[in-house]
Amino acid sequence: DAQLELGHYAEAAETYKKLAEKAPGPAVDSRLARQAWLRGQPDEAIRLARQAVDGGQEIGLQGEAIAWYHFQLGEYYFNTRRYDDAAGQYIEAGNRFPNYYLAFAGQGKARAAQGRYAEAIASYEKAVAIVPQPDLLAALGDLYSLAGRASDAEQQYSTVEFIGKLEALNQVI
Repeated sequence: DAQLELGHYAEAAETYKKLAEKAPGPAVDSRLARQAWLRGQPDEAIRLARQAVDGGQEIGLQGEAIAWYHFQLGEYYFNTRRYDDAAGQYIEAGNRFPNYYLAFAGQGKARAAQGRYAEAIASYEKAVAIVPQPDLLAALGDLYSLAGRASDAEQQYSTVEFIGKLEALNQVI
């Protein structure tokens, strides 16, 4: 994984090939999907991510383990502008692992991209109630702003600023 993220694609491909030979399955498929995505192969990334979901279901993964694969597939769909497919995967991730903040955030992102702002706001509100991450708070603030809810937007932005000040004081987020 480190090789891939550092841009050492050839080395990562070789390592993943060895891993796939020794321990094939959804964990490897999801890594290969990421590799395909970074290499500019979105269709292959989606195929491999779908394979990871299917493989995870076949071996009986439950909870967050299978939800993570649905979320990843949703991200590839979202990033290729397949918003309905993305929303479906985010919803499935939430079905597999209730109160999964990533699933709520993904749903919010997909609904916002579709112009369904009320649904997007509701999803982001659920996500930030679980994990008030700065990026999620800012996205919720942006949606409030689009919906004409200036004071609600300002509250989210102020919270992000406060988190930034805390980070500067404590040297951690």
